[in-house]
Amino acid sequence: MTILALIACYWVTINDISFRGFTFDFSIVLLIIALYYGGTSYGIITWFILLMWQAITLTSDEFFLFPWILITYTFILSIVLLLKHLLRDEFKTLPLITTCCLLTHLPLVYVSENDMKSFMENAILFSFYIASVAVLIHSFLYYVKQHYGQVRLHQELALTDSLTGLHNRRALEDQVDYFMIAHPSFTVMMIDVDYFKFVNDKYGHDQGDVILSQISNLLGEHTPHNAVIGRYGGEEFMLLIPETNVSYVERLAEDIRLSCATTRFLIHHEEYIHVTLSIGISSCESRTSVSFMEVTKSADAALYEAKRRGRNQVFQAARLHPSAH
Repeated sequence: MTILALIACYWVTINDISFRGFTFDFSIVLLIIALYYGGTSYGIITWFILLMWQAITLTSDEFFLFPWILITYTFILSIVLLLKHLLRDEFKTLPLITTCCLLTHLPLVYVSENDMKSFMENAILFSFYIASVAVLIHSFLYYVKQHYGQVRLHQELALTDSLTGLHNRRALEDQVDYFMIAHPSFTVMMIDVDYFKFVNDKYGHDQGDVILSQISNLLGEHTPHNAVIGRYGGEEFMLLIPETNVSYVERLAEDIRLSCATTRFLIHHEEYIHVTLSIGISSCESRTSVSFMEVTKSADAALYEAKRRGRNQVFQAARLHPSAH
């Protein structure tokens, strides 16, 4: 953004428009757009760069205008931030913001003129040019922003489980790859709902989905802030934790298991049922060169052992060491 502001400052200074000796300064548009789309931080950066550029490019005869420029830019900065906070409709509020900024900028035009007639002529042309440029740039950026928003939404949907709103299997694969790079070691928990086929057979798949949604909320409440929870498939969930301390991991798994076992899950709007979880744990050194499938296979084996021991259990597998391939 800083580089773009520098380029833009250079462009508006070299390629300004002159009419009857009056130079039209389009830097006001840059400041409005930077504040409007970049936010406060980028707006302040642009404000500072524009002021420095004006100070450098003003001649000694024109330097008396600098205090006016400083006041004008600062006032415009305040107006845009205030209106942006008060007004929510992005497309419709830009004309109002531009109008307010133009009214603020017109005294600077007046100071640079010798008589009222030339001021009125140049003020009208100045307002027309600035408004036109602002609307054109805003329309383009608004379209780009809307398009980018749709692209980002589709990307999120592709990585999100539609029922629970958690990460789906594809997203979990990406997260495992990230954990292998970002953390020296991490833990994978495979969490499976016990006897879920019985729930589906007795209450129907729609009520089974209701239970899964409630369980996903419970898991989300117990997920540490630096961990990732997702639906691996069916009634199976995966929890990734950048932690391999045995006591901490087992305590977290037990908290999740106990919380689920003691929760009454609402079904059919009136009836409550209890469900339990089996949890398999596998810790991994990030430098083992193991694949996503190998990591999950180890956690799945631990999950199978928890179920073999009677379900509603937590079982921790041996850690995958650097010698594993």
